[in-house]
Order: sequence, then C-alpha cells, then structure tokens
Amino acid sequence: MLHIAWAKYSNTTEKNYKTKDTPALNYEEADIQVENSVQPQVTQLGGAVTFVISVNNKGPATSDGIVSKVVIPSSYSIANIDVTQGEYDQTTKLWQVGTLDAWKRAVMTVMVVVLDDKDLMTTVELTSCGTTDPDSTPNNGIDTNGNGLIIDDKGDEDDGDGQDVKINDLQRTGNNENAGNRSKKIIPNELSFDTDVKMVMEHKKDKIISFLDFDSMAMRMEYHSKGKNPDPVYWDKDGYIYSGEKGNYYKIPFDQVKNMGKNMVKMFSMGNQGMPMPKVGGKEVNLEWPNEPIIYNGYELHVYPNRYPMVEWVFMYHPNIFRGAENVIEENVDCRGNGGCTKFTATKGEGAGSTVLFDSQDRLAEITNPDGASAIYTYEPCTVTLPAAQSFNFNFKN
Repeated sequence: MLHIAWAKYSNTTEKNYKTKDTPALNYEEADIQVENSVQPQVTQLGGAVTFVISVNNKGPATSDGIVSKVVIPSSYSIANIDVTQGEYDQTTKLWQVGTLDAWKRAVMTVMVVVLDDKDLMTTVELTSCGTTDPDSTPNNGIDTNGNGLIIDDKGDEDDGDGQDVKINDLQRTGNNENAGNRSKKIIPNELSFDTDVKMVMEHKKDKIISFLDFDSMAMRMEYHSKGKNPDPVYWDKDGYIYSGEKGNYYKIPFDQVKNMGKNMVKMFSMGNQGMPMPKVGGKEVNLEWPNEPIIYNGYELHVYPNRYPMVEWVFMYHPNIFRGAENVIEENVDCRGNGGCTKFTATKGEGAGSTVLFDSQDRLAEITNPDGASAIYTYEPCTVTLPAAQSFNFNFKN
C-alpha cells in the first residue's frame, strides 16, 4: 500500500531491557581502523579537493609498527601532504605511522588538484601492525567481501577504504568541436528543462522562496516570514552552504553541517517537516536519483544529490511514483492555464488529504498538506550569484 505522509523526525529511543553477555576484552589485541573522506565530493577539472585519511586505534591495546598504504592516482596533482605523526613516502606510497595508543589516531591531509577523470579513486589500506586485530587482517585487500565496492562499504573489513570525487561539468551536446570524447549523446528522458526553478514554501506564518539557477548551478534561499528575517542562504554545485549575517558569509561543507547535527540554517526547523512523502507498506519510498544527466537547453547537466534542499525534489518526483497506488486518487485537471495536469490525492492513512500536482510536462508543480503547508514549484528564469565568503571547516583533530 502506498500513501503520502509527512516527513517527521523523532528523538525517541527504543529501550531494550534484555541483558546479554559481554565478551571479555583481550588486552593484547588492537582494533585498527582506517577512514577516507573527501571535500568537496563534486568538483570540476582543475578543481581543488582535500582527502582526510585517518588511522584509528580502537583499543584496547597499544599497537606499534603500524604501516598504511595510501595510493593517490595520477589523475591528481598533489599540492600538499601533511601528517600528524610518522612519515609518508610518495614513491613507495607507504605511511609509516608508528605507534598508536588505544583510542588515539593519526591523520593525513592530502590537498590535490584534479587533472583528468581517468582514475579518481584514492585508497588506504593497513598493511601491517604489531598487534593482532580482532576483526580484520592487514594487507589482504580492501574489497574483502568481493562485491566490487570499496567506498564506505560496511561489508568490507574496517582496515581499508576508498574515496573518489565526481566531475560536475556542463557539456554542450551536438556539434561541438571542442567536446571531443567527453561529449555524450543525449538519451531522451523526462528530466528536460528549458528554464530555471523557483520554489515557494509556506507553512503557517513561515514562508521560504528558493531559486535554482541552472547556469551557475547555485541556489538562493530567502526568508519572507513575519518579523526579522536572516540573510539569504546559498548552496553551490560542490556541496557548500553559504551562511551569513549582515552580508558577511562563511562557506561551509554541507555534509559537515549535517553530520554534526547542527541546525545552522533556519529552514531545518520548518522546511523538512510537513511535506508529504510517498510510502509503501508503511515505509518511506527510497526516491531514486536520476541515472541520466539532466538536459537543460541542449546541455547535459550533471547534478548530484543533497545539493539543493527541497528544490531538488523536482529531479526525483514523477507521476509514476503515485500512479496506480492504493488509497491514492489520480485526476486529470487544469492548472496554470493549461490542461493535461495530473493531481494525486491520498485518501487514507496518516497523510490523508495530501496532494501532489504535476504540470502538463510531468514536472513537479505543487505539494500540499491538509494543515495548509504547501510547496509550489514554477519554472522561470532566475539569476543566482554566490556571495564572497570565507571558507570554514570543522576540525576534529585530537
């Protein structure tokens, strides 16, 4: 059964009063784990990115003789490498970490520039240590479960990790002498736009207007609620959020803000609540990000998820999500001066009375809830220019 329901957050913790035996710690073992992360996750050729690689001793014993192999492919030009302890040899690709006490870690920071997109996978693997690891074997490869995945794959042993970046480029299709082999043939799909996107979201006294400019691939979010409103917030194509006060802006990786659980932008107190989401059998549908590039005025536009909050729903919502579902009525209606629009209404369940409207081109047009919350999407030209901003990164060093 599919129905539309409000997206909600809960801090309720399920209590389990059952007891179970806790295995005794072996103080001759040390659980050595490695992690590999990158910011920004999306860039362009010539763009600068930073890999942060850490070797963590999760205890309980101190471990010595720790060596990790860090491979930085030739698609990157290395600008700087810094380690908190030990030495890294770029020729052998070995990082001699040395000794780590329990619950301590060593960090390598690698700043690179993207030269091409032939091989963008940076890897790290523990090759040796002076103690027994209870749940992994050093130097036995990274893809230990054999599924072909190494980026944050929880099924692999925890002593290896991979990370890459995505190239976000706007490429002219058709006859482009400079496109070379990078030009791709357009495959017809539903995600074709001839103009930009505007979203107006209202809920009680709160009102937010967002503009997505396809030319700059930047989004501006403005607050138009009663009383004093904060400065607009911006998002760019590389996953950064621009938050400011009185015209002074800071540029912060959006993933860091989310991972820390910070409500640094007012929209999180209102924008992620009250909007209907489809459900199947009581569970939220996993809305799929489009596999094919978005087409914008004859260009292939590579857009990645979690870049443009709520506005990016125009890339995921489609009539087929709701069509034919139980407890959902489909109607053909007129909208915006045209016929051929499609409206879906939930008739039962938690989201009864919620509606989703698609325009005559099957583009997301409006989402409403029974309490009056709504998000209206229109397709019209807009201009978004990112403000000058100081970079800010959260530092989690010991």
